[in-house]
Amino acid sequence: MKDTRFSKLLLFLNGLVPLTLLSWDVYHKRAGANPLEFVTRTTGMLTLVFLMITLALTPVRQITGLNWLVKFRRMVGLYAFFYGSIHLLAYVWFDRFFNLRSMIGDIVQRPFIAIGMTAFFLMVPLAITSTNKMVRRLGGKRWVKLHKLVYLAGVGGVIHYWMLVKSDTRLPLTFGFILLLLLGHRLVLKLYPPETQTKSEILKQCSKAMIDSISRFTTRVENYVKFRPTYPPPIIDLLRAECGLTEASVIADVGSGTGILSELFLKNGNTVFGVEPNAQMRTAAESLLSDYRRFNSIDGTAESTNLKSASIDFVTAAQAFHWFEPKKTRAEFARIRKPGGWVALIWNERRLDSTPLLRAYEQLLLQYGTHYQQVRHENVTGDIAGFFAPQGFRRESFENVQNLDFESLHGRVLSASYTPESDHPSFEPMIGALRELFEAHQKHGSIAFEYDTRIYYGQLSMP
Repeated sequence: MKDTRFSKLLLFLNGLVPLTLLSWDVYHKRAGANPLEFVTRTTGMLTLVFLMITLALTPVRQITGLNWLVKFRRMVGLYAFFYGSIHLLAYVWFDRFFNLRSMIGDIVQRPFIAIGMTAFFLMVPLAITSTNKMVRRLGGKRWVKLHKLVYLAGVGGVIHYWMLVKSDTRLPLTFGFILLLLLGHRLVLKLYPPETQTKSEILKQCSKAMIDSISRFTTRVENYVKFRPTYPPPIIDLLRAECGLTEASVIADVGSGTGILSELFLKNGNTVFGVEPNAQMRTAAESLLSDYRRFNSIDGTAESTNLKSASIDFVTAAQAFHWFEPKKTRAEFARIRKPGGWVALIWNERRLDSTPLLRAYEQLLLQYGTHYQQVRHENVTGDIAGFFAPQGFRRESFENVQNLDFESLHGRVLSASYTPESDHPSFEPMIGALRELFEAHQKHGSIAFEYDTRIYYGQLSMP
């Protein structure tokens, strides 16, 4: 469920239904002999209902894997605060008429009112800090800690209701049982966290990620276009000197994405076939490279490029080889390569610990990334020797630097397939932590990402 705008609108309207029905009953004098008590009891009940739903969303998401449920948590929580506000206002305005002395006396005589007010005021900072802007301002870790107050608010609300009821305690006990289950679930996960994945489990997840490699960038195209680093021009000089690259050379850029590497060769005057299976990425490349008449966009994969046999001088793959199936890809590259042609595998490898910034950024990805350790391209560079065997290959490296303001850093993070998207529970905490990281390391509103652009190049023997 990528687009939840309609679902959120439906939730918003349904959240107002109880208020509409309550107002209707009061207006038509159907609220019983004591309308004020009817209003306060009903709004109090609604506050607890929405609080329980808010607390239930995370366990349900964890059990079912329906991560999009997190998109509705904020609105449900705000409805709990909304009905709690009406509940308190009904007491302060219509029961006590804003008489502070009267309220203090009532609180002393009936302690459950103090407990209820405490539970409500615990929700106030949660409502105030519910916006994305406040998440970024507080920082992810502080925001998460603050919002644990919802547990105390839930406990206080249930105790308030139980103390209020004089005889029939079935409903408050039901709320208490539900709350106990929800908090118990969290406690069990904290005391007995899921076991660390075995190597075989990691490999299964990695395999699944490879299968999904075509679609995993679909929602990240815009950020990919704007915020991915380019490749340094010395790549062209290297291939000229070592491999005989000329303007007449025909290039197959396999897994070409949005055309970042393709443009480097197009500027050199080459004819480039950009082979890309993802329709959105391919469309973006076609638009960005529309001024280059030598660019040809091809719907194909590394294992089946849809190119003619022996038609390509240089087969390249930038930031993509780790998504390919090596055996089938090798056979396909050998098929389309002209006799004497070359293969070049290229990555912009971000340095992990050359600066405090990059060390902190790596820790952020390890904490919040989804399958980060499994899909990183560094995990498969060891397969390169086997890919080129028995011919062997050569390697070269160039320094590359990307300067980023916060908007660019934000987009750079979201362009990666292993970072959580907006419907993931880790998204908002990650963005808050990213803001903290930027503020701690920026100089004059900018930070620098250092890369080693590595190129592995060689020739393939026919299978």
